[in-house]
Amino acid sequence: NQQTHKSKKVYTTLLMIDQSYFLPIIVACVQVLIYEFVDCWAVGKMRKKHKVTPPETTGHIDFVKAFRVQQNQAEQMPVFFLSMFACAATVNGYLAGILGAVWVIFRFIYAKGYRSNWNLGLIRFTIPCYLIINFMSASSIISILYNYIMA
Repeated sequence: NQQTHKSKKVYTTLLMIDQSYFLPIIVACVQVLIYEFVDCWAVGKMRKKHKVTPPETTGHIDFVKAFRVQQNQAEQMPVFFLSMFACAATVNGYLAGILGAVWVIFRFIYAKGYRSNWNLGLIRFTIPCYLIINFMSASSIISILYNYIMA
């Protein structure tokens, strides 16, 4: 029957992807959803609340903080995605996924704290994120060089 054939095809396609990539894929999708439904919506909410009309990027401090968080997340995500998937492809997908999940959690705490005036010492949440990205990138380079030299 047609329905069974379609579901088998999707399942077969998933099996073609190494299962160690599933966690990094889930982590990346969660980060995109957080960005869209938390960070971007926070900017819209503050725009409406404080009557900051597009394309303005200045105004009430609560709007500026929400806008800055959203921009900072947008700046960090490409580097994060590249380093996480490079690590997954060259080192270990499970390790990349776990490190990626920690990155997402720390970035979420950073963003919430920045918008909420928490006195958490936001550097405690940004420095580990930079270290995670650097570790995933450096380990990818080392793995590639090691395998190239040893080949």
